[in-house]
Amino acid sequence: PDIQTLANNLKICLERPSQLPQDFMSLYDGKQFGFDFSTVPEVIGLYTRLKVDHKPLTLIAPEFERPVPPLQLATFPPKLRDIKPPALDLFDLEEHFASKTERLEQLANKCSSGDEDLIYFMKESINILGMQLDIKSEAHE
Repeated sequence: PDIQTLANNLKICLERPSQLPQDFMSLYDGKQFGFDFSTVPEVIGLYTRLKVDHKPLTLIAPEFERPVPPLQLATFPPKLRDIKPPALDLFDLEEHFASKTERLEQLANKCSSGDEDLIYFMKESINILGMQLDIKSEAHE
């Protein structure tokens, strides 16, 4: 069928409702959803014709537990993910916010006697005081 043509030619359909009866219970159909015991004798007779024992039904106990497969040992230990390192590096706040004299005191306490410690002490003290290191002096080292 040509649906487009039929859609363009719409026709209005009005239906006049029928009169409702005075007794509204006559509108219900009791046979549609009712219980009828008229076939029970016929069903009981089928037990003897089919040679089946007529016993009342019994309840079947439900089984809620499901069988679980036996456990097997793993041949390799599981691979666990490592914890990520912290997003920011941890640093000593006292060292960062200390004055120049305090930082020089801490540097002097770190360094013990020795040539390497003396060179390290000189370089770090120059950095702390904000002085420029001469390139020629580095070449002598």
